[in-house]
Amino acid sequence: MSQGRAGAFSAVINGCFYVGGGRADCGLEVFAPDGSYLATVCRFDPSTATWEAAPSMHVPRWRAAAAVDGSRLFACGGCNGSHPVMQTAEVLDTVRGSWEMIPAMKHGHYGAVAAVLGGCLHVFGGHDGNRRLNSVFCLNSVWEETQPLFERCGGAVAVKIIF
Repeated sequence: MSQGRAGAFSAVINGCFYVGGGRADCGLEVFAPDGSYLATVCRFDPSTATWEAAPSMHVPRWRAAAAVDGSRLFACGGCNGSHPVMQTAEVLDTVRGSWEMIPAMKHGHYGAVAAVLGGCLHVFGGHDGNRRLNSVFCLNSVWEETQPLFERCGGAVAVKIIF
């Protein structure tokens, strides 16, 4: 990876490891100057043991939620210097090699968890800039709120296990 980053997201797609977004300065401040937030994405290919640049996102994202569905990588919410808590979301089609904006979430989230379950992209919890959240939203063609979590959570991790 050509640049250190904090608050990045990570995912594995087709045997390659993706790391995206985050902040370059790796400082401790919650909100930093615009220039330190990253839209870049790197991909590690273990078959060649090399890092390479993947397509950059449309929007820099720190502490975004990420999820994978087949060859697609979703990046949801996060924050950056221009948008302290973002509602926007986008998807990378790794076959086509390009990002596309998808419908914005109903509320901004950073430090949330995302996962694709039953063909639906879910975003769980996170932080709205004032408090931790227990909300759960599902994207079919529009974002719909579903059963909330029992507890408020932020900075958690989700994995999908395939048997």
